[in-house]
Amino acid sequence: MQCVILAAGEGSRMRPLTSSRPKVMLPLVGKPMLEHLIRNVKEAGIKEIIIVVGYKEEAIREYFGDGRSFGVSITYVVQRKQLGTADALRTAEPFITDTFLMLNGDMVIEIGDLQKICRTEAPVMAVTTTTHPQDFGVVTLSKGKIASLEEKSPNPKSDIINAGAYLFGTEIFETLRKVSPSSRGEYELTDALMDYIAEERLTAHPLLVWMDVGYPWDMLAANEHLMESVEDTRLGDIEENVVIRGKIYLGKGAVIKSGTYIEGPVIIGENTTVGPNAYLRPGTTVGKNCNIGHAVEVKNSIIFDGTKVPHYNYIGKAMDKNVEGMYEKYVKWGIIDKNEALGGWHPYLRLGLTYDSRDQRTCPTKGIYADAFFTYTAAFNAKYGQQAAAGYNHLQFNFNFRHYVPIYRDRVTFAYRIGTQNNIAGKSPFYMNTY
Repeated sequence: MQCVILAAGEGSRMRPLTSSRPKVMLPLVGKPMLEHLIRNVKEAGIKEIIIVVGYKEEAIREYFGDGRSFGVSITYVVQRKQLGTADALRTAEPFITDTFLMLNGDMVIEIGDLQKICRTEAPVMAVTTTTHPQDFGVVTLSKGKIASLEEKSPNPKSDIINAGAYLFGTEIFETLRKVSPSSRGEYELTDALMDYIAEERLTAHPLLVWMDVGYPWDMLAANEHLMESVEDTRLGDIEENVVIRGKIYLGKGAVIKSGTYIEGPVIIGENTTVGPNAYLRPGTTVGKNCNIGHAVEVKNSIIFDGTKVPHYNYIGKAMDKNVEGMYEKYVKWGIIDKNEALGGWHPYLRLGLTYDSRDQRTCPTKGIYADAFFTYTAAFNAKYGQQAAAGYNHLQFNFNFRHYVPIYRDRVTFAYRIGTQNNIAGKSPFYMNTY
């Protein structure tokens, strides 16, 4: 049996995390999410994989190659324009020889479910339940078959949704050729399934475990779930007076400095330095070549490769990207020039998500916000790293104008941090964070 994985999209809802890589290459427990999917497909007994690539495809090709190092054979096909899932699947037709599994590349699905799908007679659609079905294709069932399918209805008929995993025979391609562009100008796979539904042939397979990784905050939930299977592995150096409770993965060349306290599960990538006196809490993944500074606390967060987290900082339930990269992005907006000393009044504009567990009616600070404000700051060298500040006593006044757009479901904070650090002995660093 073969498996087709759709991995051509950018993942615009993941911006700016996808500005330099395709969505399926975003990290979960220290590996691209696509790698977890490929490994589960292999363990389910499928060794021949066809990946449909497009946006920044070179990142996928370079990482996975021909698949040999992962115990599979990988063939790449290219979807040049993002014209929908039906169009993506059609690009794989020349390489399909028999019944095949088809998966969206941005989800977490378990080996057992994949095996059960493959043992069922095609065609099959995997389904699951959710508390927000209006965000997905909603289905109704009748005697184990899909009775109806409606895309992102504001008034869903059920809480059962299309999970983006299918088993098809080669006849699906004849149906795909009949599909017309939707109102969005795309060729939708769900349109091709209507004939199967009308003929009561499309079998529903309820999944035991499924996680959609569509938004940044979904990465945190998926990361936390996958960390349950982390094995305690310590390949780096651990200095004296380090306390570790629970399981950790410590990569080669990594160093945990004295005074650091870690509550597992925690992953620390290769050549990363943590501490001294840092505090890593459960669910934290730190990438390769990172530096987690003195007295930093990190909780249930994903720290990308190459990120520098300055001393005396806190990161909770966040995805933090390379700090220098964030400076470059803000420079485009005219906020900070990292090579100049700044002083006086400066306008800022930031966008973000906030979260509060209290009821939306009593706590309106939950939602997407735009925040415009002016800041007065004493002159300082904005270049991140070992540069001493021109003035290390900073007086800051903020005048904020914030507007919130409520979000439907509770999710954690999505944060980006930028900062400056002075290295003058005995002086406290100055930080500026965006949330």
